[in-house]
Amino acid sequence: MIIISFQSSVKAISLETGKVKEMNPTLFSGNPRAVAVDWISRNLYWTDDESGTIEVMRMDGDNHFRKVLLSNTGKNYDCAKPVSLVVDPDHG
Repeated sequence: MIIISFQSSVKAISLETGKVKEMNPTLFSGNPRAVAVDWISRNLYWTDDESGTIEVMRMDGDNHFRKVLLSNTGKNYDCAKPVSLVVDPDHG
């Protein structure tokens, strides 16, 4: 599966069938900048520098549950404008 970000939507393309699936575009508020896939637990992570968030969403099933992991609340340990992201599911 290949994940592609087009401004305010994200599409998944199956390498086996070539089918394109839009990943619930109403979930994306702003502009997804960085995208990372956890291929073991089938989660999609993305950053949004417009809203200052790092978010996660389930890729499988019809209901793509979403959660904000970090947001910009003005504290020193928050993320202000996240521009990159990486996951390492082999090492937790």
